[in-house]
Amino acid sequence: VLIYGYEKWGIEKLLSKLRGMFAFAIYDDKKKKTILARDRFGIKPLYYYKDNEKFIFSSEVKGILRSGFVPDVKEE
Repeated sequence: VLIYGYEKWGIEKLLSKLRGMFAFAIYDDKKKKTILARDRFGIKPLYYYKDNEKFIFSSEVKGILRSGFVPDVKEE
């Protein structure tokens, strides 16, 4: 549903039609663009880590910490 809405309306209109809690990512191969989105009230969290080589995201911090890609971070 999200991909269909993105292709039909674009990201702004798609987001205006969504209700409830959500967080998602869409990679547009034609535009070489990654889109991350979450609900307006931030009910569903969305965390990310980016450096010169990688970009990772998760709805939980522990997903990023356990990835092994974040340097010098110890999970408690």
